Amino acid sequence: MSGVAGKSDVEFVEQPTHCESVAALAQVRSNSQVAIAADQLVFTPYDAYNVCRENAANLIVLGLHETGGLLRFSKVAHIAEAAGIDICIHGLYETGITTCAANQVAATLPNLDDGNQYMNHFLEWDIVKSPDLSPQNGKLPVLNGPGLGFELDWEAIDQASDLHSKRIADNG
Repeated sequence: MSGVAGKSDVEFVEQPTHCESVAALAQVRSNSQVAIAADQLVFTPYDAYNVCRENAANLIVLGLHETGGLLRFSKVAHIAEAAGIDICIHGLYETGITTCAANQVAATLPNLDDGNQYMNHFLEWDIVKSPDLSPQNGKLPVLNGPGLGFELDWEAIDQASDLHSKRIADNG
């Protein structure tokens, strides 16, 4: 996806309007030389349909948590595909499990943009033992392990459980 933005070469502007107004986003998009992305406006297949029907965005930013899981993420992406709109992955507050799940679904989407993000590498530690989810040349390759492509780190899970129990005891 490429936007026209003069010297700055901005690819797109994400959700430049109030998150409850498809009409406002459509108005901005119709008057902008820069591609406009819908983000906080799209959580359900119906939301995606409205954005597409109103021609309100050049791109839709999606997350597994916001859309409600793998199936709904895929449904929203396919609605956008039918309208000729690309999607990109938005990652926030996730562990490696979410990253692996999003990676597997994203590998099946023909309208996946290259401006994707995932955030588990900002964690102090993760509960996924393998594979290494560090970006490789700025990208996460399609994972090829069984299931969603990861193995849990049971010691890290125990550590998280102990930390959680301690916080509950300290606040109780």
